[in-house]
Amino acid sequence: MRTETGPVRLVGDVPFDTARRRGRRPALLFRDRRLTHDDLAGRVDRLAGLLVAAGVGPGERVALAMENHPDYVVAYFAVCRTGAVLVPLNTFLVTTEVAALLEDAECQTLLASSRWLEEHGSASDRIRPPQRLLILGEETRNVPAHLPPGTRLITQQPPVGGPNAPPRIDQDDPAVVIYTSGTTGIPKGVILTHRNLLGNARGCIDAVGVRPRDRIIVALPLFHSFTQMVGMLGPILAGMSIVLCEKLDRAEIKRALLRRRPTIFPAVPAVFTAMADARVSLLARWLNPVRLYISGGAPLPIETLRAFERKFSRPLCEGYGLSEAGPVVSLSPRKGARKAGSVGRPLPGVEVMTVDADGRDTRQGEPGELLVRGPGVMKGYFRRPEETRLALRDGWLRTGDQARIDEDGEIFIVGRNKDMLIFRGMNIYPREIEGVLESHPAVREAAVVGHPDTSRGEIPWAFVALRSELPDAEGELRRYCIRNLARYKVPRGVVVLADLPRSAAGKVLKSDLRLRITPPGDRTRGAQGDRGLQRGN
Repeated sequence: MRTETGPVRLVGDVPFDTARRRGRRPALLFRDRRLTHDDLAGRVDRLAGLLVAAGVGPGERVALAMENHPDYVVAYFAVCRTGAVLVPLNTFLVTTEVAALLEDAECQTLLASSRWLEEHGSASDRIRPPQRLLILGEETRNVPAHLPPGTRLITQQPPVGGPNAPPRIDQDDPAVVIYTSGTTGIPKGVILTHRNLLGNARGCIDAVGVRPRDRIIVALPLFHSFTQMVGMLGPILAGMSIVLCEKLDRAEIKRALLRRRPTIFPAVPAVFTAMADARVSLLARWLNPVRLYISGGAPLPIETLRAFERKFSRPLCEGYGLSEAGPVVSLSPRKGARKAGSVGRPLPGVEVMTVDADGRDTRQGEPGELLVRGPGVMKGYFRRPEETRLALRDGWLRTGDQARIDEDGEIFIVGRNKDMLIFRGMNIYPREIEGVLESHPAVREAAVVGHPDTSRGEIPWAFVALRSELPDAEGELRRYCIRNLARYKVPRGVVVLADLPRSAAGKVLKSDLRLRITPPGDRTRGAQGDRGLQRGN
């Protein structure tokens, strides 16, 4: 069913438009709480008023660092309502990584939970202090004892006056800057405008076939571009209800399924692999309220697709996308046979094509680099004009992914940018890990490769050549990575070599290194970083 989503032009207007249409229907179901669309619009208006009164205005970057919570959803729309630009922070990052993003985006305001502030407070001297700080969540009483010099706390006092009129902003103004690593390992800010986000959201709504009383369960972290679109912006725009889980936890998801009866379930392939392998009673399958499962964030193994649909008798639709495209590009069809290995057809309004190394169109069915054009394609990279020029050509986005398109218009991804790994739906760029390892005084050079894992994607392994002796090199270097990288990026193994293998041209032969990986069975399971999206479980 098509939803009434046409009139909305700005992301910050979405909760208000939905409240006018479906105000009394639940918007967020979290723990034992229930917020209607009217409630959500009221909270968004109040928070936007607080931010404007504090001096937040159009164009300013506002960082958001918080775990899954209704206040995250409120903050997302409130920041966009002020005309400011939201910068979602990956809560798995360590302080040095956070500092780099805040510095690059020049964020003047930080919205954060007490939990996040406590985690990063001990190293606050490494984070550029924001001019303004607002603490979100129930534990707002836990104000840091000493704020960084020059930082002003925004107090949660009701704004004076009535509803806030949004400032003058245009559809093509930036709404969100979401950071994604590049092949160099240096994070890049992807600029998504109001037009980009709403265009992509409408395409997702049409492709999914939203029904009036659909409920979507959201257990993936809200900072992820896939979750923000499929689990938050799209559902609120469509007037759906969001069943929000605090984290990707099996027990919490099971409770939500039984109590809240969601009908749409998006997740990463690792979740569906675990579900396909788990013991599920016939009664539980019969009582299952979910009508549609959506897999995104990483390639879905064909074995998982077949086993899952045999067990649950529900469609498992695979999607494809990247942050630079809004992020969703395609989704496999809900009805009829799904082709193994296909990531489906482009969303309504999205065009795709494949080209060879010289930029010429490839013939139908032949592999080539996938190009994407449509309403969701980014405005560019934040303050990186040269990289923007290389990524965007005449309105087409170069994805860096190798694909083929069949006679039915279905897309098959046959390869990715060779330097990128995907672990539990999270992008990992080896060059970033290599840079950290090479910053250790005992390391001369490093190379990181991925090792395939059927349930988790690709596991990073590191090979290093040392410049000086290092007792317990593997343990020391893994501990060094743990201090300087998000845990899901930490190599599961570190192998010391006298020299890294190289080609005649002097390039490191990563294909040779992959042959040297000898995973020690289950020894690495549960190691630092093995939890991926489930950190904190």
